Amino acid sequence: MNIWIVDDHQLFSSGLASLLEHQKANLGTAIFDRVEDMPSIHGGMTPDVVILDFYMPGTHGGAAIRDIRAHHPQAQIVVVSASHSPEDRREAEVAGAVAFLSKSSNPQNVIEAVLSVARGEPVHVPHNPSDPETRLTKRQLAVLGQIRRGASNKLAGTKLGMSPETVKSHLSETFRRLGVATRTEAVDAAIRQGLL
Repeated sequence: MNIWIVDDHQLFSSGLASLLEHQKANLGTAIFDRVEDMPSIHGGMTPDVVILDFYMPGTHGGAAIRDIRAHHPQAQIVVVSASHSPEDRREAEVAGAVAFLSKSSNPQNVIEAVLSVARGEPVHVPHNPSDPETRLTKRQLAVLGQIRRGASNKLAGTKLGMSPETVKSHLSETFRRLGVATRTEAVDAAIRQGLL
């Protein structure tokens, strides 16, 4: 499996490459500062996944994604960006990126998402937090705030004046709205979206 990282911040790209290589023995990475620096073949290999920063000097955004797809049509493109803009996310998806992740995400979540893409598995990216379907209620946010502090369902219920079953119900709906499966993922997603 070959993963190419295109990012002009070398500390980020080298750190990400190191984390990825520690996950799988048969995984190889290559780092490029710009899209224009990407060769057709590097070390006799072509990329299975390209991790791309959305904003870089020269070609960026949708144009960069389309350029990569033109030269490496087999590669899956994952954007990892400091941008939280819904417009940037939509532009990336329209251009052909399979995922748009935040650089402020938990590093392990980014690694897991990239490896899922490499395996051909879908990666769920939460919708625009301003969408009514993903907006959380005050009670859901209060529950999530307690979970962030490490509270159990019972303790969160005691603090908020609700039963553990009600806490569980709020969490289930929160998971659905954020497109996550665990308490940790819910807290991470809420932090990324500026909800907590």
